[in-house]
Amino acid sequence: MDAAERRRRADRIFSRALDLEPGDRLTFIHDRCGDDQELLADVIALVASAEASEDYFEGRGDALVGRVWDRVARDRKVDHLVGQRLGPYDLEERVARGGMGSVYRGRRADGHFESIVAVKVLRKGMDTEDVIRRFRAERKILAGLEHPRIARILDAGETPDGRPYFAMEWVPGEAILEYCAARSLPLDARLDLFRQVCEAVAWAHRHLVVHRDLKSSNILVTEGPSKGAGAPAVKLLDFGIAKVIEGGDASESSIRTHTGQRLLTPLWASPEQVASQPVTTASDVYQLGLLLYELLSGDRPYLDDTGTPLDGPALEQAIRTLDPVPPSRRVMRSDPDDPGTRARSAALRGDLDAIVRKAMRKDPEDRYASVLALAADLRAYREGRPVGASVGTRTYRFRKFVGRHRAAVVAGTAGALLLTGWAATASWQNRALAEERDRVRAEARRTAAIRDFLVEMFQVADPFQPDPLAGDSTSARELLDAGARRLSTELVDDPGARAELAFTIGTTYRALSLDQPAREMLEQALALQAAESGPESPQVARILFELGQSLRSVEADSAAVLMERALEIEEARDDGDDLFTAQVLTSLGEHLGFTTAPDTLRSRQLRERAVELLRAHPDPPPDQMADALTISVYGLNDRPELVIERMTEALDIRRELYGDRHPAVASSLNDLSLALEATEPQRADSMMQAALEIFLATLGEAHQTTLDAMGNLASHYRDIRQDYPAAAALYRRNVALVEEHRPDDRLALAYPLYGWAVTSMRMDDFAAAEPRLRRAHELLVAELGWGNGLSFVTRYTLGECLREQERLADAAALLEESRAGFGRAPWLRVTHKLATLRELRRVYEAQGRRGDVAAVDAEIDALTEG
Repeated sequence: MDAAERRRRADRIFSRALDLEPGDRLTFIHDRCGDDQELLADVIALVASAEASEDYFEGRGDALVGRVWDRVARDRKVDHLVGQRLGPYDLEERVARGGMGSVYRGRRADGHFESIVAVKVLRKGMDTEDVIRRFRAERKILAGLEHPRIARILDAGETPDGRPYFAMEWVPGEAILEYCAARSLPLDARLDLFRQVCEAVAWAHRHLVVHRDLKSSNILVTEGPSKGAGAPAVKLLDFGIAKVIEGGDASESSIRTHTGQRLLTPLWASPEQVASQPVTTASDVYQLGLLLYELLSGDRPYLDDTGTPLDGPALEQAIRTLDPVPPSRRVMRSDPDDPGTRARSAALRGDLDAIVRKAMRKDPEDRYASVLALAADLRAYREGRPVGASVGTRTYRFRKFVGRHRAAVVAGTAGALLLTGWAATASWQNRALAEERDRVRAEARRTAAIRDFLVEMFQVADPFQPDPLAGDSTSARELLDAGARRLSTELVDDPGARAELAFTIGTTYRALSLDQPAREMLEQALALQAAESGPESPQVARILFELGQSLRSVEADSAAVLMERALEIEEARDDGDDLFTAQVLTSLGEHLGFTTAPDTLRSRQLRERAVELLRAHPDPPPDQMADALTISVYGLNDRPELVIERMTEALDIRRELYGDRHPAVASSLNDLSLALEATEPQRADSMMQAALEIFLATLGEAHQTTLDAMGNLASHYRDIRQDYPAAAALYRRNVALVEEHRPDDRLALAYPLYGWAVTSMRMDDFAAAEPRLRRAHELLVAELGWGNGLSFVTRYTLGECLREQERLADAAALLEESRAGFGRAPWLRVTHKLATLRELRRVYEAQGRRGDVAAVDAEIDALTEG
């Protein structure tokens, strides 16, 4: 709007505001001004001037409005703070003015050192109790956020008339959208900047701060000391309406209770902000999605029929109910016939559209679970890996794998995709492929013995070896590396032999837990073998399976796709290998059941089919049968009898195969003991002790498998036998071993520390338990985050420990912090929430806080009824 229209609107809002009670004016003004900061500043200045004037009670109307405007104009013309000194800073000029405060460029002038700063001062007329609380909350938040992408706070104080201010680092930059538009930055450069924004926001979330106002003007891009010097870097500003998730004076509830105003910028508000619903980190995810939308499309997501951005009630309705046009379609609005526009649209179509769509879902639970998850999807897009926001079909995921590893999956004619092409071949091609398969099978028989010998020779890195890369395995790595180098130049005229050797080297790398070089060699083998024997050959299926296995811990989706394809190929064969099929079924079933998004039903079905195939086989390999039996009952908590039956069978097989003193036997003993613990504690006890003795004798005390078994036995002593001294001794030993051999493994240290602390509490030694719990909590938060379920468990246990020491105020503060953080952790189990609340209730009860006890009881009832 132009200046005249803005003044008319300011006059109307000002006049109506004067008719309200003073305590209601600020809320009314914010609601009427919305996102127009200049209008907001005008109205607030008018009200502040009118309230301070002598003729405030002399009547209303145009005369009063005119007089007040004159005073405001005089005040603005002569900013009384410019040229003044606040603390050690001389204020040189006002550089920004918003609804809550003004920002000045200041220069440190106390002689200690020279520096330019940004000084934010609360505006006159805004110095109510609630706004001062918000202003100081922003200061406190910034003081706790040290990150290179977040503008740092340097100092704080008060003006001579009592208004708070704080000094921040000076950021000479441009708003991110304006920066990108002015330079016509390409897509990759825009995504680089967005990645930096995600880093800053994720850091804030890790420190329990939701920004809630991630608009372009709060994200500046700098280029170093001089224009164009250095790579562009972002700085996140203005935490004026940020929310500290664990509560306290800066919490949203404390502010809203007193002011009633909605703390948001309408153009950048999330659906839950518009609807005045609770705000969590999901709101920041939405605003990041909106920012990404504009970075990609160059336009706002919500437009009317004329292409004008919506505002007011129409905008709020759109935010709550309308799905915006995808960025790839929005860019076509500018010039649909321009080749450059069409190319830009094509670059956005698909994954980037899907990422924006997921980040901007209306329901917070449907968005990315965290900013890190959003950033991970963008990283996957840029690396050509499957993007979680996309449809997620196996066809899609495999297409992404092919796109990233085209050299490894293109065979013969350029562009023919492995596994998807060649489906409709002519009959003569089928005959040729059949002959080729026969030839390859014959060759495979000749080379299998060599391959097996090599794999067995280098098989020093299974989970039961004391140190996978110790001693001779280093020379094994050197031999493999040399073989890989030779393979790149030799046997160029014999692709079948090269494929076989690449597969051998790749599987042997896997045996040494060297997954990255394993993948490189297996991808090379895949391309060679597909060209040699066809994409449906059993050799290709085995390479796909091994490649999938190597990807399980780093690219779960790709791993599933590859193992699924291997299974399809093998099951489609008339003369399929049942043993190999069972191996794929077991591994794929285990993988699908224990990923971050498990398919529990199919996982069980696949693992059960593997057992059935092996039982039907005339001579199943005993080690494969034992593995399949054990894996088949993972997570089968509803059938304890079957779990015990199959684990007992696996133990018997391994004993017959390896004897009594082998790590595989110890592993079966440990698994079975956990299954028996509830019903046969004495038998479980002896099995756990036997397993630990075998692990100590064969793997050594520093091996993680040994430490895990030690922790299991200590927990058994504590919870089942209630032999607390024995449990404490084992935990003490476990902690000492981790500190000596794995000092950087936070989780390996946190678990026995927590167990030791709980054991000390059972022995009523709460003073000894407290430092162990605090250290365990510190490690868990550093590794898993404050909102992780294990962090909550440790906090409520620490609360109990403090209560038992009659430190009720400390216990209440800790547990209230956890209680306020429930919204920060939507994944948190109800059991953890209930345990936190019940311990808090005990503390309140001990303090005699009956009203708080009743409030907690109501929360507990709501959780248990829900």
